[in-house]
Amino acid sequence: MEDNIYEPPKSDIRVAEGKPGSIVKAVALGALVEVAGSFLVGIVIGVIYVVLLSRQGVALQEIEKTLTQMDPFSGIGLLALTLGSLVSVLAGYICASIANSTSYKAAYMLAAISCALAIFSGYGVYSQGVLVLMGGLSVACVLVGAWWRIGRLKAV
Repeated sequence: MEDNIYEPPKSDIRVAEGKPGSIVKAVALGALVEVAGSFLVGIVIGVIYVVLLSRQGVALQEIEKTLTQMDPFSGIGLLALTLGSLVSVLAGYICASIANSTSYKAAYMLAAISCALAIFSGYGVYSQGVLVLMGGLSVACVLVGAWWRIGRLKAV
């Protein structure tokens, strides 16, 4: 009991970690963010690129060929890769947030799905080396997002 009856009581107001969430829900929503985010990034970059090329007077057939056989190491390819990587980081963060655990189990599942999606989306367009690079980058980005969230959980 405190000596001063007029002083407000002391309490620990830190937010507790809480109970773990559903791994299935975490992976499903993380995968949804990954797919929808990547799709939106692709659409936006594609539209911007088409507008830029058409303003330069490039023929429609050439624009179509450029979009279907885009060099991943060109300026627009690196921009798409960077934005797609940010989407993967966000997906990993959301997955770990919903799982609400210090375990990486849900993040590993999402990373495997993300890797498969990256390889599947580029299959037949890019070389095997580029596909491995894209798959590895997506795994790394998902795990970075999860690491960021899990680090915040551990800090509480």
